[in-house]
Amino acid sequence: MNEEDTKQALRYFHDVSLMLYYPEVTNVVFIDSKPVLEILSQLLALTYVDDDNALVSILDKPLPLKVTNNLKEGFFNEDIFEHLKLKSVIFSLPEFQLFDLIRLLLYLNIIKKLQDEQKGHYFIPYALPSYNEPVSIKETNAKPLVIVWREEKSEEILPVPTGLFPLTIVYLLNQKEHITKISPSTPEYHKFRDAMSLKITITRKHTLHLINRYTHIEVYFTGPTQHCPLVRKLLTTAIDNSSDAMHLKHNYVNAFACPYNESCYCIVNEGYKVADCTVCGESPDIGNDYWMWFTDAQGMCIIIIIIYSLSLVYWTC
Repeated sequence: MNEEDTKQALRYFHDVSLMLYYPEVTNVVFIDSKPVLEILSQLLALTYVDDDNALVSILDKPLPLKVTNNLKEGFFNEDIFEHLKLKSVIFSLPEFQLFDLIRLLLYLNIIKKLQDEQKGHYFIPYALPSYNEPVSIKETNAKPLVIVWREEKSEEILPVPTGLFPLTIVYLLNQKEHITKISPSTPEYHKFRDAMSLKITITRKHTLHLINRYTHIEVYFTGPTQHCPLVRKLLTTAIDNSSDAMHLKHNYVNAFACPYNESCYCIVNEGYKVADCTVCGESPDIGNDYWMWFTDAQGMCIIIIIIYSLSLVYWTC
């Protein structure tokens, strides 16, 4: 076998889940992913384990409190892995060392490399706490978009896939079209494992708020409404990439919150510009402040204005 044949064979074994093969980590294939998962589990355990006896089973040497607090905000440096007991297992072979682990985590979009962040060189949203208090967003010009998962045949509403939300956040941070950064740690922004505020630059900086309600994801955008279709495209691309990475179906749909029933969703039909209710069984009137999320929403507004103007002219005549 030549080199290309070997790579094809490795890709095949990876696709059928017999091993893990990542070309970015040279000279290494993973027959067993358990050590990688376990050292990540130890890292994340540092954010919620406070008992000293339990920490002894995780840490090879103590961590400064500042490092632990930064990790609870999602930030860390490479050397934190040097404190974990499992380092002796996962780094036992010279072919796979700390640099390779970091490169693997970057490739898998589990972590995001940061520039000019004093609290750490990397960001891992999985280390963040879940929100306990109700999360709300101030009213924006465009009403919130809702992303809903449902069974393709029965159309039964499904929960948001476990683990997809933080992965989508990293994909958004890594996309190259528009600079996207983590928002400051201030009360008007959210930084949780299941609710995140991101600063996105489209001509100027605006805020994108994403909230995982577990039955759906709510999307708020504070910028001009003409940018909403672009933001929706960036988000759905990140969801698609996350779904592919997790081997999930792309069985999500765009929707709005039903104005009449909290347990109902208005599923968007872009072709006919209607939103059909999942429970109410009808198509409620949806205002333009909802349709701003879709490409020709501006065009729809112009048409409505023209029709309205013509009706006034006709009435005057």
